[in-house]
Amino acid sequence: AAYHSGSSQRTNDLRYDAFPWTPNPWAYWPLVSSGNGFGPFIMWLVYPFTRVFLYLIWTFRGTQDSFMDKSGFNVVCSILIILLVMKSIVFLTIFRAQYYSDLQQRHKKNLERIKSKYTTDKFDRKELRTMSVLRQQEVSRYCKKHGLKPFSALENFFINTPIFLVIYKLMTITRPVKFSKLFGIMPFSKTPINMIFTDFLSVGWVYILFFAIAIPVNLYSQKIPSRLMKKRFPSLQDDVSLKVKDINVLSSKKLQNIISVSLIIFSLFWSTSLAVYYF
Repeated sequence: AAYHSGSSQRTNDLRYDAFPWTPNPWAYWPLVSSGNGFGPFIMWLVYPFTRVFLYLIWTFRGTQDSFMDKSGFNVVCSILIILLVMKSIVFLTIFRAQYYSDLQQRHKKNLERIKSKYTTDKFDRKELRTMSVLRQQEVSRYCKKHGLKPFSALENFFINTPIFLVIYKLMTITRPVKFSKLFGIMPFSKTPINMIFTDFLSVGWVYILFFAIAIPVNLYSQKIPSRLMKKRFPSLQDDVSLKVKDINVLSSKKLQNIISVSLIIFSLFWSTSLAVYYF
C-alpha cells in the first residue's frame, strides 16, 4: 500500500510512493487505488484504512530526516491512532459483553444450584440424558427470566476476527512501515525472532529488552478485569460448596490464558509493527 508515483498524490519520497511494474513474467501491483481488483476484503476493508494510515504516517513524518522520521515515531503515533479507532469500533460490543458477564456472575450461585439439582450417582445412560435435558431446560428458563446471555462473548469473536485480519494486512503491506525503524534501530518489517538470532549484538538485544518490558505489562493488563471483578463482587469469591462446578467460567478463563500466551508467542514471529500494536 502506497501513494501512486504517477498521480497528484505522490510525495516524491520512495518510501511512500510506488508504481505498477509489469515486466513479464513478473508483475508488481501496489495497492495505490480503489480500482486495482484485489478482492472485496482488501478493497472494502483494508484499502480505506491504508489510506488513513498512510496519511497519518506522512503527516507525523514532518520534514525528511527529522526526529520523527528517523526514530520511527511517526509510525508509532499512527499505530496508536489506528489502535484507538479500532478499540472505538468494538467498544459497544465489549461493553455489552462485559455487562452480560457481570450479570452472569451475579447469578452464578443460583445457576450452580440449579445444575446441582440434576446430578446423579447412577451410570444409567437414559437417566443421565434425561437429567441433562431437564437441567438445560431449567437453566434456559432461568436465563430467559433474568435476561442472561451466556454466549454474548461470542459477539466479540465475530467482530475482533475481521479487525485482526485488517490490522495484520495493514501492518504488513503498508510501504512506509517497511522502511521505518523504531528508535532508528529496530526495523518494523523484521520479525523479532529473526533479529534476535541473526543480529543479536547490534540490535537483537534491544528486542529482548522490549519483550522483557512488554510481556509483563501485557500479562498484568490481562489480570486487571478479573481483579476489578473481585473487588466489585467480593461475595462471589465465597461460593457455597457444590458438586457441579461452573464449567463455563473455568473454560473462559482457560481460553483467555491460552489466547494471551499464543499472542505472546506469535508476536515473536510477526513483524515488529504488529508486536508494537498488540503490546
